[in-house]
Amino acid sequence: MSRAYVLGHSEHERRRLQLQGAMLAPYTTRFFVEAGISEGMRVLDLGCGVGDVSLLLGHLVGPAGAVQGVDIDEASLSVARSRAVQHQFPNVIFDRADIADFSTDRRYDAVVGRLILQHMEDPVGILRRAAPLVRLGGIVAFQDCTPGLNVPSWPKCPRMERALDLIARFAVLAIPQYAAGTRLYHWFLDAGLAAPKVETRVLTEGGPDSVCYEWLVETLRSMMPRAISLGLAEAGEFNLETLAAEIRQEALETGTPMNAAVLTGVFSLV
Repeated sequence: MSRAYVLGHSEHERRRLQLQGAMLAPYTTRFFVEAGISEGMRVLDLGCGVGDVSLLLGHLVGPAGAVQGVDIDEASLSVARSRAVQHQFPNVIFDRADIADFSTDRRYDAVVGRLILQHMEDPVGILRRAAPLVRLGGIVAFQDCTPGLNVPSWPKCPRMERALDLIARFAVLAIPQYAAGTRLYHWFLDAGLAAPKVETRVLTEGGPDSVCYEWLVETLRSMMPRAISLGLAEAGEFNLETLAAEIRQEALETGTPMNAAVLTGVFSLV
């Protein structure tokens, strides 16, 4: 069994994941294309959540391909299934399972995951289980990050910096594998995956229409009860109903982009 997801499975957490998916889509698309995922492939998405990566894959593999998303949270899967219908992806399906002990007789052209290994008790074990699910010559490709490992934004934007700093300190204490981005390459090697290729990008967001400010505040909302219990924040320290607008205004006035994460992708051919 995998450890309980520290950010919970609330409605606002599912909204946070969709905001995050919108921010990460260009980065993940480039990574998957570089890894070799293309039209007609069958792909397994481990830890699919509300379906952002699975739907992105649906675009890449096209109608001749197929995507299966797997997650443990049925409420998130319900959202993912509705989104697949909304976006007219009959070839994208979702199943409930704990990815820590997931098995199937199916074989895929690629097995992928995004921001999932950081939440796993045994990420190397997940990769070892993933590799045999891929056909010979297929792809294992995962993306993750290390909160706090970042490129400083400039000029200073105090509200944004306080929020990002709190997320980084929370990750160290609460996320099972908080340094996942920096360890991902070595996890591939430890899992016996040959010649892993690595790419790293800085997730930089901002501007009047960006969802990054709402994503930042929804991240705080999901983690706040645990952050308070860990002594990282005080109750009432943030007004989460107005903070996104405040950070947006501050960032626009100073011209400060949000360097939200260093996103690392690693892939291997099996």
